[in-house]
Amino acid sequence: LGANSADGTQCGDAPCLRYQGAYGLVGYKVFNWFEPYFRADWRDALHRDGVSFVYVSQVLRFTGGLHFDINQYFTVKAEYTHIRELGGQPQFDNDVATSAFVFKY
Repeated sequence: LGANSADGTQCGDAPCLRYQGAYGLVGYKVFNWFEPYFRADWRDALHRDGVSFVYVSQVLRFTGGLHFDINQYFTVKAEYTHIRELGGQPQFDNDVATSAFVFKY
């Protein structure tokens, strides 16, 4: 892992980070209390810290979600994210479904 960072520093001497990304979100308030949305994001990152740590992320993610405002204090959210590995990486089952109950005060 003796590659150089953008400023020429050896990655064995200091951590190296190279990254690019993009993000987009589209949503529509059907009612004052209900908003479906779609988000897409892309990440290409390589982070190295000598020989002790390597993080590689080349992914494209698509997320669909629902946002319900129950009242001024309570919100419920649900999302499903489909993840595609890029750069010749093998595909594996890492999609995520999540939900949240939010209390605002």
